[in-house]
Amino acid sequence: MNWFRALIVVAALLGSTSQALACLCEGTLEGMIADADAIFAGAVVAADSTVPGYVTVTISVSEIWKGPESNSFEVVTPTHSCGVEFFPGMEYLVLAEFVETISGYGTHLCNGTLRLSSAQEFLDLLGEPGWVSVNARTWGSLKSLYY
Repeated sequence: MNWFRALIVVAALLGSTSQALACLCEGTLEGMIADADAIFAGAVVAADSTVPGYVTVTISVSEIWKGPESNSFEVVTPTHSCGVEFFPGMEYLVLAEFVETISGYGTHLCNGTLRLSSAQEFLDLLGEPGWVSVNARTWGSLKSLYY
């Protein structure tokens, strides 16, 4: 009977960490930054999963460190274990690569994309963004300087 309990405990542990176990990433933060074609921060405003195996998210951009200046980006991520689990309204630091086959940007966990609230190490390495959107947060800061 003890072996049965042990088997259940092991199965439960593996089930709860299957995403972490199935997606093993190598590399450094500096390497992820260097390899990225676009690096930006913003909030998820929409998600579309019409293409099987992938989710396309639209992100309202607040800051850009690398890549084209834009108020929004569409980014594709796989739905398998290495895909980023994006939630509407949540803010992310996105490190994306340009994918020729879709003529757009893609990301996954090994690119370094993560919630903005957990991205302080990346933000320290990135320094000041090269482009900042004039959104409500930025406008509030600017407005306080002039009014």
